[in-house]
Amino acid sequence: MDRARQMSWDGPDDAADHQDQRLRVLEGLDRVLPFVAAAHRRGIEPASRPAPEPAARDWTMALDLVREAAETVRLADARTQDLVQRAHAEMREANARVLAAEARADEAELRAGELATRLREAEARAAEAEGWLRRLHDAIVHEFFGLKAQKA
Repeated sequence: MDRARQMSWDGPDDAADHQDQRLRVLEGLDRVLPFVAAAHRRGIEPASRPAPEPAARDWTMALDLVREAAETVRLADARTQDLVQRAHAEMREANARVLAAEARADEAELRAGELATRLREAEARAAEAEGWLRRLHDAIVHEFFGLKAQKA
């Protein structure tokens, strides 16, 4: 911001036009300078440049600021690309974990179905065995004791 305010203006003495032009440049710089400050905080220093000649100072400083802003945008874009690539990699890993979990769930469902079938078969065998045990009991009581077994 200080660099922008130190800029010397050479031009006509038309005060209104001159002031409007200054305000537009300063407003533009206020939008660009946060990028430069962010780059500076991150330790990114722009390439050093020789001091411009007084007659060309206005435009070279503006060009320098545009270049710095463009570099900051390029750095932000590179960072964004890195983040996007990491996000895609994490998504692929998450999808792989989901697929593995779904496969385990499918296996568990198959195993549960097999166990349910085995349980029904075991219950059927147990019911059949109980029926035969009742018949054996009735036969023993009838044959040995001559009584008719009472059914429960």
